[in-house]
Order: sequence, then C-alpha cells, then structure tokens
Amino acid sequence: MKIVTIRHRFPHMGAHSGYDNLFMHLEKMYGNDFTTIWRKDATFMQRVSGRVLRPAFNSMKLGPFYTVPSMLAEWKGWKLLKKAGGGIIHIAYLEDSFGLLAYLKKNAAKYKHIKIVATSHQPVSWWEKHPERIKSLRALDAMIVLSTREQAYFDKQLPGKVHFVRHGIDIDFFTPGKEYQQNKTCMFTGNWFRDIPCLIDVVKRVTEKDNTIRFEIVNHFVDDPAHPISQLRAFKNAVFHRNISDESLLGLYRSADLLLLPLIESTANNAMLEATSCGLPIVTTDVGGVRDYTSRGFCDYAEKGNAAKLAEYVLGAVQAPSELKERRLNARHYAEQYLDWQVLAKEVAGIYQSLLA
Repeated sequence: MKIVTIRHRFPHMGAHSGYDNLFMHLEKMYGNDFTTIWRKDATFMQRVSGRVLRPAFNSMKLGPFYTVPSMLAEWKGWKLLKKAGGGIIHIAYLEDSFGLLAYLKKNAAKYKHIKIVATSHQPVSWWEKHPERIKSLRALDAMIVLSTREQAYFDKQLPGKVHFVRHGIDIDFFTPGKEYQQNKTCMFTGNWFRDIPCLIDVVKRVTEKDNTIRFEIVNHFVDDPAHPISQLRAFKNAVFHRNISDESLLGLYRSADLLLLPLIESTANNAMLEATSCGLPIVTTDVGGVRDYTSRGFCDYAEKGNAAKLAEYVLGAVQAPSELKERRLNARHYAEQYLDWQVLAKEVAGIYQSLLA
C-alpha cells in the first residue's frame, strides 16, 4: 500500500508538538511505502502568482488558506500515486491544502484506485463561515476530525466517511517532573482561539484576592503594545515568555500548578495536550472539543466568558495542594491512555486499510 502525505510545518510549533508527529509514527509503520510531500512556504514569485490566482481560487471555492504551494503539493502527490498505480494520499491540513484534488478526483470511477484522506482542524464555526467549501469535501474517501462535535456535523454532509481520531501528543517528551512542589503558579500559552479579554479579567480577579499567585504567560504577542495581551504587563505577578525552546516550555509546564486556558473555540488544543501529558491540572472554558481531551478528574470547566468562575477555580485549586497532586496523576494517566501518538497512528492506519479492502 503506497501512502503519500501532504504536510506542512508551522514555525510556532515545536518539534514535539502538533499534528506532524502522527506522520512520524506512520512513516515508521510503512517504511519505504510512505512518502512525504512538504507544502513549503511560498516563494516571492508564488506569492505574486497567488495574488493573481486568488480570484480563481475563490471562484473554485478553495477557501482563504489555499495557496499556490498547496496546489503544487497536491499535483505532485496525484502524479506520484498515478505512477504507482494507486494508494492513499493523506492531506494533513484539509483547510490549507485540499482543493485541486477535488477536481482531479471528479472521475471517481476512473481513479477509484486513488483514495483521498484529509484531516480537518478547524471548528464547526469556521466551516459555517465558509460553507462554499463543503461541496468539495464529497471528493474525499475519508475525513478525519479531531472532536466529536465536528464528527456529528460532518456526518450529515458525508455519511459513512467521517472518523473521529484524537489529536495526540509526544508523551515521551512531555512528561511530569520528578518531584512536584506547589509554586502557586498558573500557566497560560498560545493565541489561536484564546479568550484574551477573559484571561485579563481572571488575572485581575485572582490578583485582587491573592497577589502571590504567579502567572506564566507564553505568547508571541506579549511585546506588542497593540495586542490586548500586553495589558497584563500592568500586573507584577505576570511573567512573560516568547519564542522559547521546547525544553523551556517543558520546564514551565513541570513547575506550574495549573494550566489556565480561557477559550473562544476549540477542536484539539496543543497547549491542553502538552499540559495534560505533563500531568498539569487544567482550568478552561467548556467549548467545542474540550471534553474530548479532558475529564473532570483533572479539569474544571466554565461557561464561555465566565471569568468569575475561572478565577474561583484557580483560587480553590491553589488552596488544595493534596487535591492538586491527585489531579496531576489523573492528567498523566489520561494522556497515556488516550493521547499516545503510537496508539492513534494505528487508528489512522486502520482507516487506510478499510479504504483499500
């Protein structure tokens, strides 16, 4: 079975985070039958071409993330599988890199030996803003989604083709520290779908009650005065980090007591996965796929925008160190049971196998 994957590395992702780790495990499983095509960042000429082609991309309903490098990667993958006599092409990021193949696969009978799989990362709310993209999904032979909410939504569009497979994490890198000592420290990291106004409100409420609780803030925009997160610089108990190494990020998770993660939306969330694998209890917003990646054994949930409830959870947690220790064990156990890429790669391989049966 020939497997061709179209992948893309995001500069803000560390080597041990992100969806690309799935394909590292699949590559080990399939060996020489596994080929990667990298969707590279656009060159200057490709950016120029992209601006020229954008009206055509829009008329083809390819979405805002689709680019010339996306099209070139798809064409290369298609040619490889035609030459090989068939197989599976798996697009790691559907929203970014799926478009041309929907048109090439229109003659389904002629190309039935080529199967297309794609993983969707964006939530239902994103797709509702881009309904024109739904039609192209019919060319897929299988669609992988990262939460059960998205599975229920797309099942109506593509009955029998939608598979929920969790996003995983490198549980061998993101591990708890050897000895936990309470530091009265909350960690926040990331930017995509983060509820920054709510975060600011939580920090304010917590600090008013206990200004010895420290907040470690990891965010690319902490030095941008125009970004709302810069408002946290008014708090002496907030410490800021940007562009840190994987090892530094790991150290922050290990030394924190809680992950504080106010969200607007979510399917899978890398910060949540990393923290869980490090045995870090979580205080977050009950939206999207959050409950597909957590349990009450280590996570407290609040309604969207409810800073008062999130602050209450933070204050309560730091006042109960023995309960925190138990919740840390629960978090790590959950990661080992549900978030191990090695296990999840076998689930994806099972989807491949069913398509070629």
